[in-house]
Amino acid sequence: MKPITWKTDGNELTILAERGRVLQVSVQGEQAFWVNPDWTGNWNVGGDRLWVSPEIDWNWKKTDRVDFAQYDVPQALDSDHWTLAGTTRRSCMLRKQQTIRHQQRKRFVRYEITREIEHLTELETEGFDKALAYQTTNRLTLLDGTPGQAMDLWGLVQLPPGGSMLIPVRQKSELRNYFAPIPKRMFTDKDGLLELIITGQTQYKVGVPPSRTVGPIAYARPVRGGWLVVYRHVSPQFWRPYVDVPISDPRSQGDAVQVYNDGGEFGGFGELEYHSPGIRFGKGEQVLEERILTIVGRVSKTRWPACKKRWINC
Repeated sequence: MKPITWKTDGNELTILAERGRVLQVSVQGEQAFWVNPDWTGNWNVGGDRLWVSPEIDWNWKKTDRVDFAQYDVPQALDSDHWTLAGTTRRSCMLRKQQTIRHQQRKRFVRYEITREIEHLTELETEGFDKALAYQTTNRLTLLDGTPGQAMDLWGLVQLPPGGSMLIPVRQKSELRNYFAPIPKRMFTDKDGLLELIITGQTQYKVGVPPSRTVGPIAYARPVRGGWLVVYRHVSPQFWRPYVDVPISDPRSQGDAVQVYNDGGEFGGFGELEYHSPGIRFGKGEQVLEERILTIVGRVSKTRWPACKKRWINC
């Protein structure tokens, strides 16, 4: 299946439909997402993808300690099983139906995901010099499974190193580590802004609970003449259960936002990750829907301080 490409005003968005993702966004020649230059057909393609979690259930064969020899990405998570269900001039609908099995227990869920991607050509993008915006509407339906098994929507954007993740937060608190603790030199948490450095050289993964997350998240990377920014707006719901947790704390409330910095093991990138609230098969609602706005744009050096301040105080 050929990639779908939308172009406007010198910007470009590319969709890899069979993998269910926005593969790349380019603004005035600057590419925003990390795409694996040595891709071999496995899960590690790059771009903006959609998985389901809890990772502790679907990806870890053993959970006594963090050991990546026990980490596995099942075909049900990232495969070429997506189908193109429909297209218009500036949107497409992607769909897949899969059965995923628990790595440690005899539990499973059969589910369907639809993902509508819309290129928002009329959206006002104040603060950016040049920008491209798109919205994804993701819908998860639980069709069958083990009663009580949890699942959520897990959106991830793989990003090239060299920038910082900017997350406005409600109050200061300890970051939750998923792997080895994040080095103190790689983050700051003050004045309502959590800022994490992405190098692609030191592995860490940290989580931010829905009670702290305000909604906007930005990854800012210096480029010639200013900054290239990947901005996302999400809708955390702190009153609902979140189900993605570290293997060291399996019974806790899950995190809404996570940041991953690769140590070079998988290619040397960063990830901006967002989780929806969780639902459980056979208990309560069996359908979950979310919308995520993404803006990719250039910001000049002179406008950058004001833009950064606006995101913090929004």
